[in-house]
Amino acid sequence: MPRGGFTLLEMMVTLSLVALLISFVFMAYKPDSPAERMKRAVVELEALSARGHTMAVLHQKPFWLRFERNKVILQGAELTEVDTSAPSEEFGASYEEELAAATEVQELTVDYDSFEFPAGMEVFVRRWGAPFQAWFHQEKPEDPAIFWNFEQSGLCEPISLRLEIGESWTELEMDPLTARVADESSEIYD
Repeated sequence: MPRGGFTLLEMMVTLSLVALLISFVFMAYKPDSPAERMKRAVVELEALSARGHTMAVLHQKPFWLRFERNKVILQGAELTEVDTSAPSEEFGASYEEELAAATEVQELTVDYDSFEFPAGMEVFVRRWGAPFQAWFHQEKPEDPAIFWNFEQSGLCEPISLRLEIGESWTELEMDPLTARVADESSEIYD
């Protein structure tokens, strides 16, 4: 006679195996592990650099990433022409001076986007041509920030970035043509 259902023992064994698999998956995935924080930071940095590069080419004006101690900011120069329709305040200004004032450009810095690094993460920058271990980092808030410029032509300085959380690190070699990650190496300890 054919059986019509499962026994209690079969159901208990099946549920135990499912629970065991779920616990292994949950233990392997730690949402706030250094690996997850590194991965998220790499994705955000690559997105900001690609956006800055694209905006520089499309808008034909300079953009850059400003690396500070705990965050990176995508900035650009908002170029606007100076209003020269008002009379010159300078008495007896020559025609050449008035013409020069008419073509003058005023530069304002605008913050377009930013990413705050996860707690405990530090970012280091190595410029092209610098010695292999010459990493620059903003030690204190009053220290100068580090800039990575994107030219209107689509070129940018080839740089390397190093993200560190404790003993864990990830190094990114950035492509000077696309401003995306060209090579990545890492050593992550959980």
